[in-house]
Amino acid sequence: MSFGAIERTRAKGRPVNLFYVKYGSAPNSFYAYTDAEKPITNNGVTYQPLAISRGKIVVSGTLDKAAMEVRMTLNVPLAEHFRVYPPTQTVNLTIFQGHLSDTATQFLVAWTGRVISSKRTDNELIITCEPISTSMKRVGLRRHYQYSCMHVLYGSWCKANKAAASRTVAVASVAGTTITLPGGWDTDERTSKYVGGLVEWQNSQGDNEVRTILKVTNLNKLSLSGFLRDLAPGTEVTVVLGCNHALYMNDNGVGLNEKTDCHFLHANIQNFGGCAFIPKKNPVGMLNNYY
Repeated sequence: MSFGAIERTRAKGRPVNLFYVKYGSAPNSFYAYTDAEKPITNNGVTYQPLAISRGKIVVSGTLDKAAMEVRMTLNVPLAEHFRVYPPTQTVNLTIFQGHLSDTATQFLVAWTGRVISSKRTDNELIITCEPISTSMKRVGLRRHYQYSCMHVLYGSWCKANKAAASRTVAVASVAGTTITLPGGWDTDERTSKYVGGLVEWQNSQGDNEVRTILKVTNLNKLSLSGFLRDLAPGTEVTVVLGCNHALYMNDNGVGLNEKTDCHFLHANIQNFGGCAFIPKKNPVGMLNNYY
């Protein structure tokens, strides 16, 4: 009997939910849980029994936010991904619905979206999710009338060469959120330019971890933006240059100043997205230009 036929009956239904949580790009970067008493295999994925429940699925016919809470026991590996520092990549959740009494073992997608926050209450992990339809309501990025470049560094509009701006080096030591690189890992002139850049490495699951470089001290100590998951001495990391997103002119107003990272650091001035020649003098002021 199919899923639809069982749904229309009064007594034959034995509903169960399958929760598929995808948290990375590696093939095994997912968790699969079910509220049934025994494991269930669907599309080659085995869903393990867990004390887990979800809120009501709200369909209003609009793109309004309809956040849903999923509650589960706290002693699950998923809880560790939200401890101290959030995951680098988006955590997606897909909920399938089916019936144990369905001989065709048909499980249909009932809800899909992403995890936006998590909290711990007593012995429960509560994750708050929003449906995928909310992304359709977001306002797109707008170009502003401003001095600095608004493009995302190495993004589709910036088009700077990320590979050319990267260095691969082994970490010498790790202390808190600060890593120390070997001496001479890059030239003294370039080290300060890594502020605002990135440090990337692979964690134990094979997923990419990314942190922003907040400060560079002593030419080889980099302070990063968050908890350094699975980063230990000897781990190879990719260090990527930052950018000041600015265009400076020389004192005589002719030619670019060397502080213009877009040109002298990335050779990418043709894609500069700011408005560097906005007049700095206000034409509407209290001073009369004639008397």
